[in-house]
Amino acid sequence: MHDTEEVIAEDTDLRTTGTIKGRQLARSVGFGLLVGCVGLFAVLAMAPLLSKSELAVMVLLCGLIAIHSVGRKILKMALGALAVFGVVVLFSPAMKWSFESLDVSEAPRKADVIVVLGAGFYCGSSQLSGISVARTTKALSLFRDGYAPEMTISDNLRSPSSGCPSQAKVTESFIKSMLGEDAPAVVTLSNMRSTQSEVEAISELKASKRWKTVMVVTSPTHSRRAVDMFRSAGVDAFVVAADEPYFDTEMRTPGDRAKALAPVLREFAGLAKRWLTE
Repeated sequence: MHDTEEVIAEDTDLRTTGTIKGRQLARSVGFGLLVGCVGLFAVLAMAPLLSKSELAVMVLLCGLIAIHSVGRKILKMALGALAVFGVVVLFSPAMKWSFESLDVSEAPRKADVIVVLGAGFYCGSSQLSGISVARTTKALSLFRDGYAPEMTISDNLRSPSSGCPSQAKVTESFIKSMLGEDAPAVVTLSNMRSTQSEVEAISELKASKRWKTVMVVTSPTHSRRAVDMFRSAGVDAFVVAADEPYFDTEMRTPGDRAKALAPVLREFAGLAKRWLTE
């Protein structure tokens, strides 16, 4: 009788222990997934080109790390750091100061050409992105005010099987809709992949086109890196900033500071990469 009771008690203890361990494991994995999801904001800001599968792997990895007690401690520290980072971003002047350190744009002055740096378009609707619209609109305003007789636009490097139109054609259509017959003479930079490829194209063209001074139109956050790249390539360039379409550059609200986080972090990452590879 006592043996039977002991067996039942042991069996009950095993089931109870198994249930507790199962719950602990579930809580650990859940905590890890929570940290992974919170971390997505930082990852998206620093590395916006990550694929969905890579982002999913990051979240699942956090879940696996959380199974071990040491992993949980590390993730708790990471979550705390992210919380502090979020408070600093949202409720301090840090984002405003960071933005201002990146913006080295100047007042417009006479130049030989206006270079509009590409910022993409929507393939399905054949419409320029908000940033492209802002940059192109600013360039057209400068042309209309007589600051330069020519301007360049960038065409994308695309696969013929993609079904996407030429970015240059989309941009030209936008320019015609804005100025009609008064549109400027446009020089198209073909097969552009990045700001670096645009810099190389202008560097090659400046002699044949007799461009001595180049006015670069780009976003405020991109201005420091862009002008540094042009000048490093031997191009006498200065930047006139386009309007920022996605957030108020005065950053008076936490919402605007949150929206500025991604472009600001991307630019600092780009500057760091440039400094490390030089």
